[in-house]
Amino acid sequence: YLVAFRSAIMLCNCFGAFCYCCFERRVAEHTARRAAPALALCTLLADVLPWLIGGEHAIDSANLKFGYSQWSVCFLAFSLGASHYLCSPSSEGSRLKAVTMAATGHMHKVSKLLFRLCV
Repeated sequence: YLVAFRSAIMLCNCFGAFCYCCFERRVAEHTARRAAPALALCTLLADVLPWLIGGEHAIDSANLKFGYSQWSVCFLAFSLGASHYLCSPSSEGSRLKAVTMAATGHMHKVSKLLFRLCV
């Protein structure tokens, strides 16, 4: 169960970077500014979804750690994958050109490779 959960988080992170690659290809100008509302919504869903589904029981830390609401972290992984990718050197429109996290830098390169193979 734990392996599936952690794998899902990593896949959502890579999928966020992949989706940002697709969005960057379609919208050449002001890509980060146009993607920001969707990324903010995904980040907000990670907090709001457990509260909506579980009600007051979602506030309990034991339920968040071992319950069904832990899967809402996948929304956060998606938005962080996209936002970390837009700053990375792999991104074509990045001004920062810096890897924000060491672990996600390699996942972004793999996501970029998959994007180039698919498109």
